[in-house]
Amino acid sequence: MSAPQPILNEDPDPLDDPDFFNIHPTGPTSTSRTSVQKVLSVTSQFDEYKVFLVQEIGWGGILKLRPLPRMNLKFSKWVMNRVDTITRSINLDNLRTMRFYDVDVHKVFGIPCGQLDIALHEQPNETTVNIIRATLGMPEKGNQILKVAEKVLCRPLSEKLSSTIEKDSFKMALVIFVMGHLLTPTSKHDAAPIDYWAGIVNPERISDFNWCEYVLQDLLKAVSMLKADILNNRTVTHLEGCHIFLQIFYLDNVD
Repeated sequence: MSAPQPILNEDPDPLDDPDFFNIHPTGPTSTSRTSVQKVLSVTSQFDEYKVFLVQEIGWGGILKLRPLPRMNLKFSKWVMNRVDTITRSINLDNLRTMRFYDVDVHKVFGIPCGQLDIALHEQPNETTVNIIRATLGMPEKGNQILKVAEKVLCRPLSEKLSSTIEKDSFKMALVIFVMGHLLTPTSKHDAAPIDYWAGIVNPERISDFNWCEYVLQDLLKAVSMLKADILNNRTVTHLEGCHIFLQIFYLDNVD
């Protein structure tokens, strides 16, 4: 499969054109917890062995992210509002559409597009959740887990001196941290869903799952939420899901 695309082009931003959004109604003000910079602030500090562990689970594309100092939420709202959740396409006008697939998420972020569907896979049972929480040192209840995952990622790690549990903890924490800050962000501070945890309880099988499809399904839910906010004339809408994927996909394919 193709290598991940750079997340930020160094050419002049076409979205700086003030006329770009004139065809779109103002709608609600947008907010988002998506943060490429947060992910980079941690992954850019990884040493050679940590890089090896990330690549071992098939998430090496995340290490190739490029800085995105600012995010155009107007653009995200505009393109999300043009998404047809049934056909998984961006409707440009009555004649032109751009369909997107799980493999497109792989091309952008370089995460696994494996054979196992996380959504169809057995939901993590209480034992699975407790094992992961205990392994990572997380609270027994609640989804306030991103800060804990970050602490795990920042701990020193050694190929020879670190235990298997410590290495597995790093792999689990990497997925949780990236999902929470970039791929499946929510509206809550320090929070992330745990419905995909069956896919990380055995780190050796992380790459067997289709994380790209999971990201797309979460994004389509976010699109539906945005459209509901627009329909109900909400003054503020929180953009969940990986809306930055839609920005990149649109700009890479619109021509």
